[in-house]
Amino acid sequence: MSDYIGNQQIPTPGTSKPSTPTEIKASLSLEQLDTQIISAIVQDELSIDGANNLQALKRSVPYKTSMATITFNGTIWEKVDAVASAGFDGIEIMTPDLDEITPQELYQYCQSKKLEITVLQPFRDLEGYDDESKFQKKLEELERTFKVMKELHTDLLMCCANCLPESEISLDESTIIQQLTAAADLAAKYNIRIAYENLSWATHIFTLDKLCHIVRKVNRPNFGLCLDTFHINIHNSSLDLIDNMGDKIFFVQYCDAPILKLNTIIEYARNYRVFPGQGEYSNIVGMLAKIYNNGYRGYLSLEVFNASFREHTGRCKLVADDALRGLLYLQTVFCNQYLGKQILASFKIEYASMSTSITSECTGRPFSWSDLTFHMDQSSQALFKHNCETLGYSNYYNTQPSSSDISASMLSPLQSSSISRIILKVNNRLEYNRQCLFIRSVFGMSHIHNDPYNAATDFGLPIVSTFGYTSGGLIITLSLNQE
Repeated sequence: MSDYIGNQQIPTPGTSKPSTPTEIKASLSLEQLDTQIISAIVQDELSIDGANNLQALKRSVPYKTSMATITFNGTIWEKVDAVASAGFDGIEIMTPDLDEITPQELYQYCQSKKLEITVLQPFRDLEGYDDESKFQKKLEELERTFKVMKELHTDLLMCCANCLPESEISLDESTIIQQLTAAADLAAKYNIRIAYENLSWATHIFTLDKLCHIVRKVNRPNFGLCLDTFHINIHNSSLDLIDNMGDKIFFVQYCDAPILKLNTIIEYARNYRVFPGQGEYSNIVGMLAKIYNNGYRGYLSLEVFNASFREHTGRCKLVADDALRGLLYLQTVFCNQYLGKQILASFKIEYASMSTSITSECTGRPFSWSDLTFHMDQSSQALFKHNCETLGYSNYYNTQPSSSDISASMLSPLQSSSISRIILKVNNRLEYNRQCLFIRSVFGMSHIHNDPYNAATDFGLPIVSTFGYTSGGLIITLSLNQE
């Protein structure tokens, strides 16, 4: 996320790409570098420990938080429990969730967890029918959905732009507007609002400019926009289109993502979205400024389709913890850049070293971040602690190893070295994304895009990413062992 640090270029040590840490060792004299490479187990120590601190952080940022159940792989009960336990204010309910539970039971369970149901989604393929009888059937389905929403005690329905083939629907704009207007009028009878979303692979309404145009043409007070950062970014839509939409912004869904080259948009959308702080979108802070300046004060919600999140059954809480951190981190950057309110501290770590007990041992010794000594001045140490505690990482450095999800190889140079690089090797994409967020949010580092270590798949998915400061100092290289 380049706008997190103002798009600054970070100086990169070295000019050629070493294939292994041992090549770095060979390229430097012993006076420059005292290297110990440790293959170890890093504990799964990223669970939220500072719940009270996160609640305080939530009170310091402008937007309440919500999360879509589609992010997880688990039962509806597990999903609600995870979202509530992490500390979210609301939850997006997907229509398939109601296959497991009645609407009334789901509402009551969310109430018991102090979660507001922010939206029901999705309602698909509503508009654009030449055959009036087909449209009437969609209206009947829509009315049944409104009755379900009453039981869920939510007044907002997300309606996706039609994705049926051109051979099955009309692309005539007047037909689309007429039918969406009829749907909005029906919704008004139930005091329900419709948030219309431009799915980026929709047949006709697939860009932000078309979405805004249609919403203006429908011109109903209960018919507005669902803004989704993925659909905005995939077509490089200008954020200026949001200007003057004001009270037409009904719901905002956030995600981040790596910049990929895939054959289909839907493959990208369904498998590679990540939480803020884990991807490379350059405009998500700017978008937050846009909606804020246009008067939106509703929920910020996370709708993140990611294969690695869905593969880890039973880990809903772990995913939800980082989801909340990412959404709160996003807001702290916005507050700093646009409201003049600094919540997370800025500092620099010059270099890191490993404890004697670690550097003298062979491979296999469990590794913790607490095994590292970060060399910085006293004031920076206090700021580092502040960031950890503010983001709920307060016990990050004094817990014991408990997971094999992450292994590590580490380069620990002497203070005299011109390079200070830590290499972390993670065993799965989930942990790769989690460490990206930790490094960015707590250390205040940014991605060094031109670092020689960086590597990606043939379609651009990062498998090695390097992070650092604009003015030098410690460098952290994150590497994925398996893909």
